[in-house]
Formats: sequence, C-alpha cells, structure tokens
Amino acid sequence: MLGLGLGLNKIRGVAPLVAWTPAQITTSLWLDAADASTITESGGAVSQWDDKSGANRNVTQASGANQPMTGTTSLNGLNALDFDGTDDFLSLAYDADISSINKNIFIVAVPDGGAGGFRSPMTNRQESPLYGYYCYANATNKYEISIGNGSWTSHYSTVDATLGTGVIMASQIATGSFVSWINGSQIGSSSSTMVPAVADLKIGRGNSAFAWNGRIAEVLISDGVLSNEDRQKLEGYLAHKWGLTDSLPVGHPYKTNPPKV
Repeated sequence: MLGLGLGLNKIRGVAPLVAWTPAQITTSLWLDAADASTITESGGAVSQWDDKSGANRNVTQASGANQPMTGTTSLNGLNALDFDGTDDFLSLAYDADISSINKNIFIVAVPDGGAGGFRSPMTNRQESPLYGYYCYANATNKYEISIGNGSWTSHYSTVDATLGTGVIMASQIATGSFVSWINGSQIGSSSSTMVPAVADLKIGRGNSAFAWNGRIAEVLISDGVLSNEDRQKLEGYLAHKWGLTDSLPVGHPYKTNPPKV
C-alpha cells in the first residue's frame, strides 16, 4: 500500500511526504551524536562536538582526562557520547544568544550510574547571583528543570531517573514564562523569567559539579520560542529516532508515527 501511495502521488504530481527533522526550524545549537562527521576524537576520546545549526557553536574539551567517549555506547542502535560521572564534560564559552531568554531547550540523555545523587547532563548557569538554566536528576532521583533569576524556579517530574532508560528533557523559556516537559508530558509552568547567565554552557555536568554518569545523544536549542506544533514535532522526531516512543503520553500526535514535512 505504501508503494501504491507513492506511485499515485507521482502520477498526481504531489511530492511524497518526507521525514521532518530539526532542519525545518531555526536552531541556535544542534548537537547530534548519531552524526559521526560532527565528532572529533582520538582513540574514542572526544575533543570537539560540532554544532549542526550553522551557527558554529561547537562544544569542546581540550583536556584528555575530561573528554567523554564516542563509539562505546549507543541508544536505539545509534551512537551516543558516554560521560564518566566524575570529570567528563564539553563546553561552549559564554555566548549571549545561547544564554538569552526566548528559546526552547531539548536534551536526550540516559542515566547509567549515580542513582540517588545530583547529576546534570546540561547547564548554563552562574553561582553568585544564581542566574541561568540547568536540568538534572536530583537527590530524590527525580528529573528536575530549573531557571535562575536571583533564586531558582524549579519544575519536578514524577518520573524516576531510571538507570539505563533514556529521557527527553525539554523546556521553554520565554519573556514572563517558563514551561518544562519530560518525555512530552508537561511537568510545570511558571510565570518566572530566567535572567541570562554570563557563564559557559556545559554538556555533561553542572556548573562546577553534578557530573553526568551516562549517555548524551542529542541537544537542541531553538532560535526563538517554538510553536506548540513545532515543539511536538521535535519531541516526535527525538522519540522515534532514539527509541523513546513508549515514553510519550497517550494522545501525543507523534506517538505512533514520526512527523513528516
């Protein structure tokens, strides 16, 4: 039936539907561990992970002792970067656009160790005063997404950070509002607005601690706030790509089939 449908489309002059990808939206940062061409490594140790957004915001790590590994772990049969939970991380020097408000943030990660402790797959925060953004599995083993505006505004998930199980952590930070989702289900909505941090973006740890013990598969930051439709398309794209569709809520428009253009 699929072949017949494509054939009829050709006869009628209608282009067949193709898979939707983040290339359909404007991104400020797009890191994709499944794309080997974006990873600079030596003996599996990653010194640079290239940005696919076109903005050239590559994340790097010059110290061999702090470099995550590639080619050693996977998610849904696709390569993911492996962070050791001690001192591995990649960073991007302070960037005003990345630190600004009015954006959506997505990260696909898998906790593989450190149950019951703080661990963060991504942060863009400063300590004093407390400004910026971070997401992590907290001390009670729940996922948490927070923004700083002199103090922290936090959203907590009822979902446990189960070791070996992938998660899509997502948030929308707009002027006057902050909304978070875990695996396509909203976990919180607040009127608070993040104050941009004059700090580096870090992949694989918190600002100075909370190292991530596990895999990181994909990271995306939009350039501007996404529509609800585009947010759900991005959730569907990530869930189908990384084998996480079972975690999407019943009724999600892309739980069964991935988004198409």
